[in-house]
Amino acid sequence: MLSRSLALMMPLLLAPVAMACSVETASDEEAAEEALTRGTTIPEGSYLARGVLRVANELSAAQLRAAPLKVSATLTAAIVSRRGTAGFPTLAALDAISGTGPAFFDKLTAYAKANGYVGRCGDGRLETGLEACDDANADDTDGCDRTCAVVPVTGPRCGNGRVEGAEECDAASPACSATCAWTVVKDYEQPGDHSTAAGAIELGNAMRRGQGRLESSNYLRPVDYWAFTLDRPARVQIDISGSLYGSPGCYSEIYGNGEVRSADGTLVYPFYPNGMLANDFDRVLPAGRYFFSVVGDYTRCTIGGSEYVGGWYGVKLDVTP
Repeated sequence: MLSRSLALMMPLLLAPVAMACSVETASDEEAAEEALTRGTTIPEGSYLARGVLRVANELSAAQLRAAPLKVSATLTAAIVSRRGTAGFPTLAALDAISGTGPAFFDKLTAYAKANGYVGRCGDGRLETGLEACDDANADDTDGCDRTCAVVPVTGPRCGNGRVEGAEECDAASPACSATCAWTVVKDYEQPGDHSTAAGAIELGNAMRRGQGRLESSNYLRPVDYWAFTLDRPARVQIDISGSLYGSPGCYSEIYGNGEVRSADGTLVYPFYPNGMLANDFDRVLPAGRYFFSVVGDYTRCTIGGSEYVGGWYGVKLDVTP
């Protein structure tokens, strides 16, 4: 009778063993993640927490599975499913998924730091709740200080790289004076060869005036290249005139063609200088660095009743953000 009772009980005694064995069928990687103590010590709402959440919310399933993260297939599927389109709002919401733990958060933390997901004050990206402003600089006088707090604006300051107040320019350029007023740039006063884009004369990013020249020949080649930089989209007007800016005694004609090119050499737009017309080039350009040059058929300048073929021309650049 006893032997019969033991025979009936054997399946029940072996059941827990069979159940335990079924858990072990998961991959070693998944089992290791499940065995970890869940939780993270990263402060909620911190720069680091936001960076970790960006990784969890923005990476594709393939990126989560790949090195260096190597998140298990089961946990990756759970993350993608639970985050939906809104994403995880907090670390706690992410940590609530079974399979997360210190090792998981350590991997996400290292990835976030190495790949620019962790913000900081001064990176130009406003972190709501942590920063009142972020203007990507350490200037404490421009309304947003180096701690990303809003402070009173103390007024324009020449030399901070921004055109403010009554300033006409504010850049490291021979066309911008020490008092942030434009000056005439003369190619013959600038060192180096300006006949290629590599030696272009820098005009900066505000109103500039300069003087260039075209050599006298059957077909005049460009002698001077000019360069300017836009830190934001802006309306750009270029006026090529036979009347030299800064030399009103010379009135001349200029006919030919010109080109504006981006930094990689791509032709942005051709233009056709005419000494009788204002703003030979007038277009809105995106942020970037640009070069322009003038190829003239001829210039003719009359000074004191004497006519000179070939010679100087004036160039004026106006930038309106």
